[in-house]
Amino acid sequence: MTPASWIMRLWKHCANALVNSSKARRVQEGESPEVIAWIFGIGRTAIYRWLAGYRRGGWGALKANPLFGRPPKLDGKKLGLYGFGAAAHTVAQVAKWQGRTVFAFTRPGDVAAQSFARSLGATWAGGSDQDGLDFLRLFPEIGIVTKTPRYPLSQANQALADLRAGRFEGAAVLVP
Repeated sequence: MTPASWIMRLWKHCANALVNSSKARRVQEGESPEVIAWIFGIGRTAIYRWLAGYRRGGWGALKANPLFGRPPKLDGKKLGLYGFGAAAHTVAQVAKWQGRTVFAFTRPGDVAAQSFARSLGATWAGGSDQDGLDFLRLFPEIGIVTKTPRYPLSQANQALADLRAGRFEGAAVLVP
């Protein structure tokens, strides 16, 4: 198993446990199980099963079952960076200095970014379309919010001025 697939497997496993407890919590707060099932595209019986588990053992009962195979060692020594741009190339160097192992996920085929990541100490650099899609599909389930104000390409200078002045949160996007 490659480091990338191991990290994605662990990410999905942890995210699913978080999402399951989130769904059960929303029902506990008064939302209809049928509505929650429809929103997340799951069977209504799954919601009732999670609620029964919660009633038997509290939130701890909704934790994911252990992964099969050798248990992952989460000792804080490994860091996966999704995207290798402005912030990640700095974080990678600090992490390497701290003695951590760095894995850099880049766009598939982006040999320049992969080479750059390895030159800054990344143990592995690469990417696949499927890893990226799997990762991004979790965003709405987990509740990850990204803020990307759009600026027409003709207003690039305004976007830079707004960035310098702190007039937006997140990362601006220039569109043609």
